[in-house]
Amino acid sequence: DRLEEAYRAGDSLAMHNLVLLLSHCYGCGLVRCEVLFSFLGALRQRFTEADVDMLVSVLSTAGLQLRGDDPAAMKEFVLQVHARAAEAGQAGKLSKRASLMLDLVVDIKNNRVAG
Repeated sequence: DRLEEAYRAGDSLAMHNLVLLLSHCYGCGLVRCEVLFSFLGALRQRFTEADVDMLVSVLSTAGLQLRGDDPAAMKEFVLQVHARAAEAGQAGKLSKRASLMLDLVVDIKNNRVAG
């Protein structure tokens, strides 16, 4: 609820902090990977600039751990996010931030630490 409220209000700091909290809860074992993959899927479907920013936050914080915990789900996410980015690219709506997010996704897919 709070994340949706922050999203509707355009409060990027609140969104970032809530997403980091969720990602760190996953890292500590308080949240299962299915919850994060579900969240990533919702962000991928909307694919607004705010969603891309949240995707980057989750993936940079918990991406490699997600890949390790469920490689098949990560592979599916990678395929879906690339397809969604291709749609946005064809419409001329692929931002620089989205391009950087795709680089991060490729690094995670290849089990490399982004940097």
